[in-house]
Amino acid sequence: MAATPHSSPRLSFQPITDMQFKGLHWIEASAGTGKTYTLSSLIVRIFLEAYLPHQVVATTFTRAAAAELKSRIRARLVETLRYFEQCQSYTEAELQAKAQTESIRLLQKVLADYAAKPDFARDRLELGD
Repeated sequence: MAATPHSSPRLSFQPITDMQFKGLHWIEASAGTGKTYTLSSLIVRIFLEAYLPHQVVATTFTRAAAAELKSRIRARLVETLRYFEQCQSYTEAELQAKAQTESIRLLQKVLADYAAKPDFARDRLELGD
């Protein structure tokens, strides 16, 4: 959920694809609803779009949960990097077409956004790997 001083909060039911990285964001959900998946996917987008790994802090309530989050973030970064590596011979048009048929929202979003610059995406993802 994102809010500005002069507007009411905007709810997002697809934060992996529609969250913008400006301002403050609050992610709230019950246990078992996919918070860790969502956060790890958002971190991939954050590294691609806005910040370098040393500029991001992700935390949670317990050491065990923090370790799990760290592990999941690393796994999601590697997964996305490998995906881009598998597509390195594709043209921009082929990447855009692949984005349209991709069922995983994160991969759909990053393919669409980085079809014109897959080398940039791979380089940024390697920084977090």
